Amino acid sequence: MSEITLPNLKPQGQKIVLVTGAASGIGLATAQLFAQQGAKVILVDLSTSKLKAAADKIGHDCDFRACDVSSWEQQVSLFDWVVRTHGAPEVVCLNAGIDPEIETWISDTAKQQVDSNYLADDFEELDDPAGGQRQLKPPPKSILDVNYYGVLYGTKLAVHHFKTGTPGRIVVTGSAASHIAFPDHDMYNASKHALIGLVRSTSQRQSLKERNISISMVAPWLTRTGITANLSAELIARVAGEQEASQPEDVARGIAYLGTAEDANEVNGKCLWVRGQRYIEIEKAYTQWLGGMMAI
Repeated sequence: MSEITLPNLKPQGQKIVLVTGAASGIGLATAQLFAQQGAKVILVDLSTSKLKAAADKIGHDCDFRACDVSSWEQQVSLFDWVVRTHGAPEVVCLNAGIDPEIETWISDTAKQQVDSNYLADDFEELDDPAGGQRQLKPPPKSILDVNYYGVLYGTKLAVHHFKTGTPGRIVVTGSAASHIAFPDHDMYNASKHALIGLVRSTSQRQSLKERNISISMVAPWLTRTGITANLSAELIARVAGEQEASQPEDVARGIAYLGTAEDANEVNGKCLWVRGQRYIEIEKAYTQWLGGMMAI
């Protein structure tokens, strides 16, 4: 593995940067960092009121639009609006994500709810005139809809709208859960594992390399955001180590590095493990190890 000292972020002029999940946490910190460097930042999240509050906090003439990233139609409308209003984006940070399974670390009750435990024995009543008929509820789709399909849709739309002859940078927010398992986080782990596969394969497309388009990823360790706000200090210390939990600003710096490299080859296909204020690129070491194990 290779630990990286991140360079200082260069002024971004009027570069157009789109950030999903930007009303709070890592997305907000990322939008703020780009805006401070002069980029025209478009904030995207579910709530218009929260987006407005975030935009007011950031300033720097950033703009915002509400969008449910799990909806293809809404993402199509989002990108069309961005292009009409501000021009084609040059950096697209696909950061939006959910983790309802984290409730199992907070409440024992959550372990019996389908939205936080896909193996839960939770039943629904069937519309049966005879009554008394029940059916086991299916696993939830929302985690994959947001965490995976939201990125899949955003990647396709970003590549479609990047200007020919202009570098395009896509940065995906994965997780430590893209590589390792966490107990009671089966669906979240599956969604984040899917992202690393998507990034690895897409980064090898020759058509994108010829257009100077990169796709890369950050894999944050436990980060102090709204998702983790209700975790006890004892649990955070046990899972992350008191000095190893990241702040949103730490992850934002990694995203900015991946999103601003002048040469796509510098960052294409990379994955930065962010732990505290340490940045470790893990894909090169993984590829070398896998090649030795599978003789590829």
